[in-house]
Amino acid sequence: NLEMDEAVKNLSRALGNYWKCAAYIGDGRQYVETLQFLGGSYIVKDEKSLGLEMFKKSGVFNPRAELNPSTFPTEMSEVYKQAREDVANLPVGSINVTSIPVGAEIYIDGAFSGISPRTKERIPVGNHFISVRRYGYVSDGARVDVVPADEVAYQAQLMPAKKFQEYNQFETNADLETPQETMGPMIGGLARLMTAQQVIISSVKRDGADLLMKSSMFDVG
Repeated sequence: NLEMDEAVKNLSRALGNYWKCAAYIGDGRQYVETLQFLGGSYIVKDEKSLGLEMFKKSGVFNPRAELNPSTFPTEMSEVYKQAREDVANLPVGSINVTSIPVGAEIYIDGAFSGISPRTKERIPVGNHFISVRRYGYVSDGARVDVVPADEVAYQAQLMPAKKFQEYNQFETNADLETPQETMGPMIGGLARLMTAQQVIISSVKRDGADLLMKSSMFDVG
């Protein structure tokens, strides 16, 4: 079924985007719905094992999530019920979250889990999302894999919001200065912001069928 193949392709792409943006997943409701629809699509394609796997990922993220009975037929609800039972019997591990600076809010799978540093225990194995937030700083986060009877460590590097804006400005304009032999104001500003002793700027551009790469290295005084 070409329509179902396209649905699986689009939902899988959406899933990949969530994995890249763990810090901004919010309460994860849309992520869970994406997993549910992807699982349902696999079942329609007669790929029940993949459908069950997506339903289990949904349950690992939010064990209380339910299928909408007006959207999903009864046979899918039975598979979802099996997935929830499987999740309930999964082994557990823990996640240790630290941050620089300390004292940031920690969210695991969209739920508030304390203030950094903190270790969250008895988390079912599988994919989990960490978001670390502090007022005046750009949020940081990641998708981590919890394994049985072990602790996963994650350290968030929180950048002050103002410095983050400055960094983006310097980085965007630094490429214009790479042909120069001396360090320009944008590269100099980038170096000072990062407290770096040496800066290497590289860029890659396409010229027809060829890729052109240029790099410049500057020593900071």
